[in-house]
Amino acid sequence: MRHIMGQIIFISMLVTVFGASASPTAQHMSKQSAVIADAKVQLQAVLNRFKTYQADFSQEVRNSEDSLVQQSTGTIKMARPEQLRWHAMTPDETILVANGSKIAYADMFLEQVSIYNQANLVDNHPMMLLSTNDPEVWAQFAVTFEDEPDIATRTFIVKNRDEGRANEAVTLIFINDQLKEVQVFDAQGNTNQFAFDNIKEDQPLPSDTFIFSTPEHFVVDDQSGI
Repeated sequence: MRHIMGQIIFISMLVTVFGASASPTAQHMSKQSAVIADAKVQLQAVLNRFKTYQADFSQEVRNSEDSLVQQSTGTIKMARPEQLRWHAMTPDETILVANGSKIAYADMFLEQVSIYNQANLVDNHPMMLLSTNDPEVWAQFAVTFEDEPDIATRTFIVKNRDEGRANEAVTLIFINDQLKEVQVFDAQGNTNQFAFDNIKEDQPLPSDTFIFSTPEHFVVDDQSGI
C-alpha cells in the first residue's frame, strides 16, 4: 500500500508542472542566489510553453541498492490547470484521473476505485514547486542546473531547502524544450524514473478526458472528504 500511495502522490504532482509562474527575486542577491533564481525562471519559462501534453511513458522503480523493483508502460495526458489522466497498461492495468480537486485511482483487475483529495497529496515535496504560483512556496525550494554537453538538453534539479528533506529531489530533463524524462529520488534512496515518447503538445483533448466513470460493479473507497 505504501508503494501504491507513493505512486499516486508522485503522479498527482507531476500534472502540476503546468502551473508554474515566475517568482520575484530580491534586488540585492548573492551570485549563488542569482544562479538559483535564474534556474527557476528558466524552468518556469520552458514549462509555460504549452497548455496540454500527451505522451507514452515507460517507468522503472529502483531501490537504494539500484535493484529494479517495478516496470510499467502506458500513456499520460495532462492539461492546465492540474488535470491528468494516467493509464498504466502493464504489468497491471490501472487508471489515475485527477481533475484539480479529486484523484480517482482505479485498479481494473481488482475492480476497485479509491478517491483522494488532490490538495492533500502534494504538500511539502519538491514537485510542489511546480504546482503553485505562490512565491512563498517557491522560496522553500532550490532549483539548479545540471551541465549537459548537448546544448539541446536542459536538466533541472529541484530540492527542498528543509535539511530534514534534503535527500528528496526531482530531476526534469528537457530535450529541445520538450519534457522527456522525470526522475524522483526519495529519502529512502529509491528512484522512480519516467521516460516519455511520442510527445504531443497543445493538441485538443476530449471533454471527458479527465472524468473517470466508475463501472457499477466496482468497489468505491472515497477518502476525499469533499
